[in-house]
Amino acid sequence: MFEKLFSIISRRVRLIYPENGSSSESSALNPSEGMLRDVWTSQTDYLLSMIGYAVGLGNIWRFPYLAFKNGGGAFVLPYITMLAFAGLPVFFLECSLGQFSSLGPVLVWKAVPILQGVGITMVFVSTFVALYYNCIIGYTVYYLFASFQYPLPWSNCFDWWGADESCRNDVKGNLMAFFLIE
Repeated sequence: MFEKLFSIISRRVRLIYPENGSSSESSALNPSEGMLRDVWTSQTDYLLSMIGYAVGLGNIWRFPYLAFKNGGGAFVLPYITMLAFAGLPVFFLECSLGQFSSLGPVLVWKAVPILQGVGITMVFVSTFVALYYNCIIGYTVYYLFASFQYPLPWSNCFDWWGADESCRNDVKGNLMAFFLIE
Protein backbone atom coordinates (compact mmCIF):
# COMPACT_ATOMS: atom_id res chain seq x y z
CA MET A 1 0.00 0.00 0.00
CA PHE A 2 2.77 2.44 0.94
CA GLU A 3 4.73 1.53 -2.21
CA LYS A 4 1.70 2.43 -4.31
CA LEU A 5 1.28 5.74 -2.46
CA PHE A 6 4.97 6.61 -2.91
CA SER A 7 4.87 5.69 -6.60
CA ILE A 8 1.82 7.93 -7.11
CA ILE A 9 3.48 10.82 -5.28
CA SER A 10 6.79 10.41 -7.10
CA ARG A 11 4.96 10.19 -10.45
CA ARG A 12 3.09 13.43 -9.65
CA VAL A 13 6.32 15.12 -8.57
CA ARG A 14 7.95 14.05 -11.86
CA LEU A 15 4.96 15.50 -13.73
CA ILE A 16 5.37 18.81 -11.94
CA TYR A 17 9.17 18.78 -12.27
CA PRO A 18 10.10 16.70 -15.34
CA GLU A 19 13.74 15.72 -15.83
CA ASN A 20 14.08 17.52 -19.18
CA GLY A 21 13.15 20.88 -17.65
CA SER A 22 10.07 21.44 -19.85
CA SER A 23 7.85 22.25 -16.90
CA SER A 24 5.69 25.32 -16.88
CA GLU A 25 6.97 26.02 -13.36
CA SER A 26 9.69 28.57 -12.75
CA SER A 27 13.23 27.24 -13.08
CA ALA A 28 14.01 28.61 -9.62
CA LEU A 29 11.55 26.11 -8.19
CA ASN A 30 12.76 23.20 -10.31
CA PRO A 31 15.02 20.86 -8.35
CA SER A 32 16.22 19.11 -11.53
CA GLU A 33 17.81 22.31 -12.85
CA GLY A 34 20.54 22.64 -10.29
CA MET A 35 18.81 23.87 -7.13
CA LEU A 36 20.28 21.74 -4.37
CA ARG A 37 18.42 21.33 -1.12
CA ASP A 38 20.14 21.15 2.23
CA VAL A 39 20.12 17.83 4.04
CA TRP A 40 20.45 16.95 7.71
CA THR A 41 24.00 16.26 8.84
CA SER A 42 22.89 13.44 11.12
CA GLN A 43 19.81 11.64 12.34
CA THR A 44 20.21 13.34 15.71
CA ASP A 45 19.88 16.78 14.09
CA TYR A 46 16.72 15.66 12.33
CA LEU A 47 15.26 14.06 15.46
CA LEU A 48 15.90 17.10 17.66
CA SER A 49 14.49 19.42 15.00
CA MET A 50 11.29 17.37 14.73
CA ILE A 51 10.91 17.24 18.52
CA GLY A 52 11.34 21.02 18.65
CA TYR A 53 8.75 21.39 15.90
CA ALA A 54 6.25 19.07 17.57
CA VAL A 55 6.65 20.12 21.21
CA GLY A 56 5.69 23.75 21.55
CA LEU A 57 4.73 26.05 24.37
CA GLY A 58 1.16 24.79 24.18
CA ASN A 59 2.30 21.31 25.12
CA ILE A 60 4.26 22.58 28.11
CA TRP A 61 1.94 25.32 29.42
CA ARG A 62 -1.56 24.44 28.26
CA PHE A 63 -1.67 20.65 28.56
CA PRO A 64 -1.46 20.50 32.39
CA TYR A 65 -4.18 23.16 32.61
CA LEU A 66 -6.46 21.28 30.22
CA ALA A 67 -5.83 17.99 32.00
CA PHE A 68 -6.70 19.54 35.37
CA LYS A 69 -9.75 21.40 34.06
CA ASN A 70 -11.20 18.42 32.19
CA GLY A 71 -10.87 15.72 34.81
CA GLY A 72 -7.28 14.54 34.92
CA GLY A 73 -7.10 10.89 33.89
CA ALA A 74 -10.50 11.06 32.21
CA PHE A 75 -9.01 13.65 29.85
CA VAL A 76 -5.57 12.10 29.43
CA LEU A 77 -6.85 8.73 28.19
CA PRO A 78 -8.86 10.10 25.21
CA TYR A 79 -6.06 12.60 24.55
CA ILE A 80 -3.43 9.86 24.27
CA THR A 81 -5.81 7.74 22.16
CA MET A 82 -6.38 10.58 19.67
CA LEU A 83 -2.68 11.39 19.70
CA ALA A 84 -1.82 7.78 18.83
CA PHE A 85 -4.49 7.28 16.15
CA ALA A 86 -4.73 10.75 14.58
CA GLY A 87 -1.97 13.12 15.65
CA LEU A 88 1.14 10.97 15.24
CA PRO A 89 0.15 9.42 11.87
CA VAL A 90 -0.60 12.84 10.37
CA PHE A 91 2.64 14.23 11.78
CA PHE A 92 4.54 11.22 10.40
CA LEU A 93 2.86 11.70 7.00
CA GLU A 94 3.85 15.37 6.94
CA CYS A 95 7.48 14.64 7.84
CA SER A 96 7.69 11.67 5.46
CA LEU A 97 6.33 13.59 2.49
CA GLY A 98 8.79 16.40 3.11
CA GLN A 99 11.75 14.06 3.50
CA PHE A 100 10.73 11.84 0.57
CA SER A 101 10.17 14.62 -1.94
CA SER A 102 12.74 17.17 -0.66
CA LEU A 103 10.17 19.89 -1.29
CA GLY A 104 8.66 22.53 0.92
CA PRO A 105 5.11 22.34 2.29
CA VAL A 106 3.51 24.28 -0.56
CA LEU A 107 5.22 22.39 -3.38
CA VAL A 108 4.87 18.90 -1.88
CA TRP A 109 1.08 19.16 -1.91
CA LYS A 110 1.05 19.95 -5.64
CA ALA A 111 1.32 16.18 -6.08
CA VAL A 112 -2.34 16.01 -4.98
CA PRO A 113 -4.03 19.04 -6.58
CA ILE A 114 -7.15 18.90 -4.43
CA LEU A 115 -4.97 19.30 -1.30
CA GLN A 116 -2.84 22.27 -2.46
CA GLY A 117 -4.51 24.44 0.17
CA VAL A 118 -3.10 22.21 2.91
CA GLY A 119 0.46 23.34 2.15
CA ILE A 120 -0.52 27.00 2.03
CA THR A 121 -2.42 26.62 5.30
CA MET A 122 0.63 24.96 6.88
CA VAL A 123 2.75 27.98 5.96
CA PHE A 124 0.18 30.42 7.40
CA VAL A 125 -0.17 28.44 10.64
CA SER A 126 3.61 28.22 11.04
CA THR A 127 3.90 31.97 10.46
CA PHE A 128 1.29 32.82 13.09
CA VAL A 129 2.80 30.40 15.62
CA ALA A 130 6.22 31.98 15.03
CA LEU A 131 4.75 35.45 15.62
CA TYR A 132 3.11 34.27 18.85
CA TYR A 133 6.31 32.64 20.08
CA ASN A 134 8.31 35.77 19.24
CA CYS A 135 5.99 37.85 21.45
CA ILE A 136 6.58 35.44 24.34
CA ILE A 137 10.33 35.52 23.71
CA GLY A 138 10.19 39.34 23.67
CA TYR A 139 8.48 39.42 27.08
CA THR A 140 10.99 36.91 28.43
CA VAL A 141 14.00 38.94 27.25
CA TYR A 142 12.46 42.18 28.57
CA TYR A 143 11.88 40.75 32.05
CA LEU A 144 15.28 39.05 32.03
CA PHE A 145 17.04 42.39 31.58
CA ALA A 146 14.60 44.18 33.90
CA SER A 147 15.44 41.69 36.65
CA PHE A 148 19.04 42.99 36.76
CA GLN A 149 17.89 46.39 38.04
CA TYR A 150 18.06 47.33 41.69
CA PRO A 151 15.49 47.68 43.11
CA LEU A 152 13.38 45.44 40.95
CA PRO A 153 10.76 47.45 39.03
CA TRP A 154 7.98 45.25 40.42
CA SER A 155 9.19 45.31 44.03
CA ASN A 156 7.19 48.47 44.82
CA CYS A 157 3.53 49.29 44.29
CA PHE A 158 3.23 51.37 41.14
CA ASP A 159 0.15 51.85 39.01
CA TRP A 160 2.08 51.41 35.76
CA TRP A 161 2.42 47.65 36.29
CA GLY A 162 -1.11 47.10 37.53
CA ALA A 163 -0.72 47.23 41.32
CA ASP A 164 -3.99 47.55 43.20
CA GLU A 165 -4.92 48.25 46.81
CA SER A 166 -3.87 44.76 47.91
CA CYS A 167 -0.23 45.52 47.05
CA ARG A 168 1.96 46.06 50.13
CA ASN A 169 5.06 48.28 50.25
CA ASP A 170 6.09 47.37 53.80
CA VAL A 171 7.90 44.14 52.88
CA LYS A 172 11.64 44.64 53.36
CA GLY A 173 14.43 42.11 53.32
CA ASN A 174 13.97 38.50 52.37
CA LEU A 175 10.67 37.93 50.58
CA MET A 176 10.83 34.18 51.18
CA ALA A 177 10.95 34.74 54.94
CA PHE A 178 7.94 37.09 54.61
CA PHE A 179 5.87 34.45 52.83
CA LEU A 180 6.90 31.73 55.28
CA ILE A 181 5.91 33.88 58.30
CA GLU A 182 2.38 34.58 57.04
